[in-house]
This record gives sequence, C-alpha cells and structure tokens, in this order.
Amino acid sequence: MANAAALALARLCSSGVLGVGATAFITLAFRYAPAAIAAPFDYTAMLWAVLLGWWFWGELPDLWVWVGSVLIMISGLAIAYHDRRTTLKRRPTA
Repeated sequence: MANAAALALARLCSSGVLGVGATAFITLAFRYAPAAIAAPFDYTAMLWAVLLGWWFWGELPDLWVWVGSVLIMISGLAIAYHDRRTTLKRRPTA
C-alpha cells in the first residue's frame, strides 16, 4: 500500500513538473514568434492532457470533451488562417 501511495505521489509531482515546463515553453514561443504561428502549437496541450491522464490515472475523456476540443481547435486554426491571409494581403508589392 505504501508503494502505491509513493508511486501516485511521484506521478503527481512529475505531472506538475511537466505542466510547468510546457507552460514555460509555450510562453517562450509566444515571446519569439507571432501569435498566428505559435497558437496552433498551444493546442497540443489537449493531446498531452489526454495522454498523461490516460497514462497516470487510466482515464479517457468522454464524447463532449472531444467535441469541445475539436471546436476550440478549429476556431483557433480558422483565426490563425484568417490572420495570415489578411497579413499577406496587406504586404506591399514592390
């Protein structure tokens, strides 16, 4: 029983460390790259949350989590696409 508690604590701590690291790297990405380029990479957080939740706790999201995630990803990618198209149209031609 003590080994199970220690394993759970180690998994919880490693999940926290990975979360802090991911947040730091996403913050750096937004500092050094335009938001339209960095934003789609932020959506990988959902994939990592699902993978780590499955690995650590053996749980998978239900249908509504998947539907909501897809809607959020599609809207973010549509905004990035629109921003890129608008930026390219404003670019002066010489």
